[in-house]
This record gives sequence, structure tokens and C-alpha cells, in this order.
Amino acid sequence: MIFSSDRKRALSGWLLCYDDALFHKSLKLQKFLFFYEMISKSKGEMAEFKSLTGYENGPVFGDVYGEYTYEWQDFLEDSKKTFNNLKETIDYNIAKTSAFLVKILTETELSELTHSFNVWNCKESQIYAGIKNVRLSEQDISDEDLEKIRILSTMYSDELIESSEIIEFNGKSFILPKDEMKFLKEDTYDILMKLSEIDDLVNPIYINLTEEGTVLVD
Repeated sequence: MIFSSDRKRALSGWLLCYDDALFHKSLKLQKFLFFYEMISKSKGEMAEFKSLTGYENGPVFGDVYGEYTYEWQDFLEDSKKTFNNLKETIDYNIAKTSAFLVKILTETELSELTHSFNVWNCKESQIYAGIKNVRLSEQDISDEDLEKIRILSTMYSDELIESSEIIEFNGKSFILPKDEMKFLKEDTYDILMKLSEIDDLVNPIYINLTEEGTVLVD
């Protein structure tokens, strides 16, 4: 049985079509939905926080989590159908920005980031005390929360998102121009693997490739 809103299923269906690897990771889907709603609210647009619940990994839309976990096939199919029926209701720029944020950060980084929002950390003591179904309220979204999400959403321009490719290794995300993907050589991945082991390189890592396949770290 489906309990989540058409809006959440349409957004989930968009992510499935845009980047199914993100959709197939429950935590990343949840962070995508959270960022989408937070960015929408920060822009003064309609936002929906129904069923937002505090989990140790951060804010979670409980109805989506339940369907994703226990009604997987129904949720999968209904998300596709709802997205196809409601494509015009989605702000594609906000969706792409939210997906980009989710893609370039690890699950641990995403959890730590969402822990910093007042809407979650004002209930932190209850969540860590093991209380089940701690409801998070839209009323607890602070001005600082909205400013934080505004800053995050403007760090990566639409042009950058559209023109970039992301390669992931060992929890590190390497961002490079799409038109440089043709310069990838057999040993490029070995180089990226070694770079991913350098602790001082913090996500995301911007790189360029020369025609000879040389990796340049910005």
C-alpha cells in the first residue's frame, strides 16, 4: 500500500530516471528528497515536510522509507508512473542541484551535513536516546538552516552541473569537464585510485585531463 504523497513519488521517479544508482541507495534518495524540499523552501516555493522523522543518519521521510523498504516493487513502479504523470510539477534545476549534492558526498558526509541543520539537531537527544519515530517539524527549520541550504545550492551552478562528469573512487568524488572524458587513458583510473587514498584531498575534488591523459588537480 502506498502512503507517500504524489510529490515524493514523482521526485523519487525523477531520481530513478536521472541517476538510478542514487535511487537504489536508500540514504541517498532520502537526502535528495530533503535537499529538494529545503532548497524549495529557501526559495519561497512550495515545500512538503510531511512524515519527516529523525533517524541517527539524519532526517528521513518515514512514509517513503517504509514503502522503499517494505513495498519495494510497488514503490518502484508507482514512482515511475507518478513521475511520468507529474513531470511538470518538478523544478528541474532544484532537482539537479539536489542530486549533484547527493552524488558528490559520501553517505557519512551527507549524514554529518544534515545533522548540522537545526530541524534535526534540536531533536538530537531524543533520537540518540533510541526513541522511535521522533517527528521533525517544519517549524524547527531555522533561518540559519535556510541560509545554509542557500549557500550549498549556489556553490554549484547549473552550468557546472550540466557540463561536469563525476567519477567516484574509495568515497572520493572527482569532478571533471564532460568534454575531457575522451582523454581518459587506461592508467587514468589507477591515478585516481591513488589520489583517492590521500586524506588531505577533501570532497569534491576538481580535476582536468590533458590530451595525453595527465591528471591535473585544481
